[in-house]
Amino acid sequence: MLSVNCLIQFIGVDGTTVTERILWIEPESIIAFTIEIYTEDALPRVCVVSEIHKSLENGDAKITTDDPWLRFVDETKLSAKSIHLRDRAWEIIESIVTEANEPAIYKRESRGPLIQQIMDEYKVTKRYIYKYLRKYWQRGKNKNALLPDYEKSGGKGKTRVLSGKKLGRPRKHESQGNEGINVDDAVKRIFRTAAKKYLLNKKENSVNTAYQMMLKEFFAEDYYVENGVKKTILIPEEELPTLGQFRYWYEKEFNIQEMIIARKGVKNYLKDHRSLTGRSDQEVIGPGSKYQIDATVADVYLVSRYNRNWIIGRPVIYAIIDVFSRMVAGLYVGLEGPSWAGAMMALTNTASDKTKFCKEYDITIDHHLWPCSFLPEALLADRGELIGKTIETLSNAFNIRIENTAPYRADWKGIVERHFRTIHARVKPFLPGYVQKDFLQRGGRDYRLDAKLDLYQFTQIIIHCALHHNNKHSLLNYDRDEMMIGDDVFPNALELWNWGITNRTGKLRSFPEELVKLNLMPTTVATVTHRGIRFEKMHYSCQRAVKECWFERARAKGTWKAQISYDPRNMNYIYLREENGREFEKCHLLDSQERYKDKTFDEILYLLEYEKINLKKMKSQEVQDNIDLMSHMEKIVSEAEEMTSRTKEPFQSKAAKIKGIRQHRQEERERQREMEAFELDKDSLEDSIKSAEIVPIKNDRSTIISSPTRSIDLLKRKQKERMHGNEE
Repeated sequence: MLSVNCLIQFIGVDGTTVTERILWIEPESIIAFTIEIYTEDALPRVCVVSEIHKSLENGDAKITTDDPWLRFVDETKLSAKSIHLRDRAWEIIESIVTEANEPAIYKRESRGPLIQQIMDEYKVTKRYIYKYLRKYWQRGKNKNALLPDYEKSGGKGKTRVLSGKKLGRPRKHESQGNEGINVDDAVKRIFRTAAKKYLLNKKENSVNTAYQMMLKEFFAEDYYVENGVKKTILIPEEELPTLGQFRYWYEKEFNIQEMIIARKGVKNYLKDHRSLTGRSDQEVIGPGSKYQIDATVADVYLVSRYNRNWIIGRPVIYAIIDVFSRMVAGLYVGLEGPSWAGAMMALTNTASDKTKFCKEYDITIDHHLWPCSFLPEALLADRGELIGKTIETLSNAFNIRIENTAPYRADWKGIVERHFRTIHARVKPFLPGYVQKDFLQRGGRDYRLDAKLDLYQFTQIIIHCALHHNNKHSLLNYDRDEMMIGDDVFPNALELWNWGITNRTGKLRSFPEELVKLNLMPTTVATVTHRGIRFEKMHYSCQRAVKECWFERARAKGTWKAQISYDPRNMNYIYLREENGREFEKCHLLDSQERYKDKTFDEILYLLEYEKINLKKMKSQEVQDNIDLMSHMEKIVSEAEEMTSRTKEPFQSKAAKIKGIRQHRQEERERQREMEAFELDKDSLEDSIKSAEIVPIKNDRSTIISSPTRSIDLLKRKQKERMHGNEE
């Protein structure tokens, strides 16, 4: 599916390729504007969407996700000069690249006056403005595209590797070729006739096809027959008009309204055509025009997966709703928030494949049941986590317009607010631990004690609620317009989404899923140690670390820091960021860290905090035990000092006291031996032996080699030998 920012690679007959980026798509999907991303002096060109689809179907073009310009930019590492240059360029072009000036900014005749206004206001040259307009369009329509080309200064610590693709402006012709002819009145009449015959009709031919058919009919000098087929011989190339001349005249001669009426008919024009000029920020054209995001604390208490006797509190639900279709475009359930981290995880989910997301929670669905994997043109939030510098990553990297409601005006996000009320109404009868209103009343039951669900299970329930809302829920209060009524569109989120994609597309933003995740996942710093890459007491490893002997180096030379990203929903992996912002190294949890496997970041933090509290309790008890030990030792020492002071000879010299150490030691040893010597009671031993069960041990002759009497004699002999040895 085509969308704004999508890259299309056109393949020529000689194998050469030209990559173009879609800048704007008409809501009715008739006309689009694209620009070549590698051409230094490229400008936007208009094309017919159906022509692009035909090229894709015929294999003459393909959609590519290898975007050379999109990358993660760490705002904290940008130099002041780079930020100044970027912000200055953005200040100058911002007013003319906004949605209000689309598609006027892409047309030559209307672009000139807009640029002249900027030149007069900022006193800059036309060349300066075009330089940054091209960078903005070619590099993904985001603010960071205006940053200086620091990559061309060489790679830090790396050797530049050149690819087979030519750098700079690609060559359009191997030789000088045809430069066209002067388009006089006679040629204009031919252009007009060809346009009406081959373009302005229900066949919806491409401009290129119409151009070739025009040459065959109006610019032939002779014919010849080959194998029964009549073939045309065109006049010399230098006498032919070019495709660019024909396309330019066509776009100039006929406006978009005439094109749509001629190609689609008056009925479809009246139903599908919408003027974009003067559109308010609240108006939505189709899917992706605007998403609403909000968070709520669920009215249910959960337990931990580590120990189901631990009550971990109430989870936070983030939901993102498409305003046009009411489709749940993304969600996130966690214990953190409402916060920026939770909002980013929900936004990441909007650009993720929902089949994979559901599979993580053991739910299998087909793609058509939840076909949302796009970012919106605008995002409406309240004045919370989407205010401040943290939102710049989202706005600069993906050019999403952020709108915030006024304080205490939650009704401005009525769609998502209503969705939360619907969720609570559905789950309340079934969830143990659900918050009850009579809790504070006398005799009311403490509902927290009823908690049974863990975070994983509750997320499964929320996913099922989203699937039900998208596919089964009837939007009874949805006001269908005349076009929807005419097409008999049922007021259901999935049907409205699919209908909008077909009839009102153009606002969804297509970005590589991995790049979106890398930009929006929480980012922090981990430590490379001899035991692994440590993050919050968890240890990870990766192929690069093993190959380059990171852990051995950390043990020999000390630890160092590394920037990582992570998915709070599953901590089995973390991702080491590369400096270029486009690549990463996937790190896996070590086998020794089994207790963290398949757990969320919130669950792990809860476990670590619980262990920290228990450790503090143990430390406190250990201190008390140490003090008790000191008291026992002090009591014993005090008694010893008192006993010694009573028997101390007052006039004994120090030398006399030291002189008798050897003799005193010998006497003390003899007394100690007498105290420790064994003394057995023969009668008691014989009684014990008689009462015991004797298990005979037989030799090869099956004779008993031991008897009670022999056992007694053996014990007596051993005792005499030991006593005799001690005397010696």
